[in-house]
Amino acid sequence: METNQFLNDDAIESLIAKVLANEANESEMASLRSWRQASAENESYFIILKQIFEESALAKENYTYNVDEAWKKVKPQPVFVCALPAKEHKPVAQPFSWIKVAAAILIVAGFSFAAYMMFKEEAVKPVTIASSEKIIHTSLPDSTHIVVNRNSELEYVFTKDQRKVALKGEAFFDIAPDANRQFILEVGSLTIVDIGTAFNVNAPVNSDSIVVYVESGEVKITSSTGKEMNLLKGETGIFMRSSDLLSKELHADTNLVSYKTKIFVFENAPLEVIAAKLNEVYGVNITISDSLINCHLTSTFRNEEIDAILEVIAETLNLKVSKTANKIVLEGSGCNRKED
Repeated sequence: METNQFLNDDAIESLIAKVLANEANESEMASLRSWRQASAENESYFIILKQIFEESALAKENYTYNVDEAWKKVKPQPVFVCALPAKEHKPVAQPFSWIKVAAAILIVAGFSFAAYMMFKEEAVKPVTIASSEKIIHTSLPDSTHIVVNRNSELEYVFTKDQRKVALKGEAFFDIAPDANRQFILEVGSLTIVDIGTAFNVNAPVNSDSIVVYVESGEVKITSSTGKEMNLLKGETGIFMRSSDLLSKELHADTNLVSYKTKIFVFENAPLEVIAAKLNEVYGVNITISDSLINCHLTSTFRNEEIDAILEVIAETLNLKVSKTANKIVLEGSGCNRKED
């Protein structure tokens, strides 16, 4: 385990026990967060102890705790320890205290780091991030920054040897460098390996295509049948699931990562396409009347609220904006630009 200036190996189990028992103050919780973020090994160690602690909830019913029996369960093979005078341990009923249970569990599970090393890889479970109706900006334990688009889900498992993520939907990744662990992203039958990169992946569950856009650096993408392609900065790779075809586009859609940046650049774009992109990014339901189906617009929006964008569109094309509880309708007689 790595330590920082606030924590040492002797104190970490006690601090984790206090946090799990909800008896830590803000300063102690901040210290533990700092320690967890220091390395993937620290985070894995914390997850294991947390899982053991949560599984101990049955102790609340009996108000007893047998240290010898618990030690047997987490020690499947001999571990060298210092010999101590034999003591007889008898379960004793006493007022329930989560901090006592937490401390006892962590003594059993965390007293010997060698014992932890024997089973830590097996005990690490995948962590899931699901966005539902919100766009999520967050960081993974290795400091990789991610932006998860609406209705998307990713699952990650980080070990001392590799960083593996599975994605359904769309997400942007700004990968934290780690010379000792590759970052591997699995999207259905497609595998994306980072080579020092920031990139976006759009893989809707109900779509045949997976679109990979590289903002910086380089990625290598490989299909389950062994087809490979390297993508450099500014390039877009498209994988068709049904036909197992990989293709490359040198000119990316300027609004490919608008959900992340809230920047839109429309160059003579059909109004229908503009409405679809705004619906995707802002989670609204914009529709246009039949008379506007052939309208086009050239404009740029940077971090604007949806109402401000609609006002500009309406002013530019001389449209009327009507709102109901769950719909926004753009109406007009045609595509007449308002004269200056």
